[in-house]
Amino acid sequence: EGDYIVREGRPPRAMHAVLSGKVRVTRQVGEEQEEVLIQLGGPGFWFGDYAVFAGVNSIGSIVADTAVATLALTVKEFERIVADEPSHFRAFVDLMFERYADLFRYLAESHGLAPEEWLRTRLIDHAAVMRRDNPAIDAGVITLSQTELAAMMGVWRQTLSTLRGRLEARGIISVGFRSIRVLG
Repeated sequence: EGDYIVREGRPPRAMHAVLSGKVRVTRQVGEEQEEVLIQLGGPGFWFGDYAVFAGVNSIGSIVADTAVATLALTVKEFERIVADEPSHFRAFVDLMFERYADLFRYLAESHGLAPEEWLRTRLIDHAAVMRRDNPAIDAGVITLSQTELAAMMGVWRQTLSTLRGRLEARGIISVGFRSIRVLG
């Protein structure tokens, strides 16, 4: 817990799939190079793929949020797989395109939706990703702290609390200790 698996700005060594545990995706921003939370990932979450595919330094850091086990596919192993069987490359590209589409939509929603609606869509998406990556979990329950969710949304905790309260009053979510259940 707390160890860096990938450090921003360093050459890629491998791409990883989380087998157990939870990781934080962070990126440094601003003159102070403050590290901001971008996303959390659990079992089934892949990371490090961009740097491996592009052959560039890592564009963000991956930090173990809990004890984590990953499957590591080194750069050499990746290159061997796609050289030996080029049709496998498509599966790797699909992974990146899926992430690209999500990020493009998030950017548009962050500018085009009211904050309450953007929070709603982020919660629904987070629940869907968790369900896709780990079908054995309770699909509607998101285990994020208010601080983590506020960081992912780019808002203050007090603002998030207000937005979360509105969604709860509308019957869209129910809030528990370090968890949110998406109801609709």
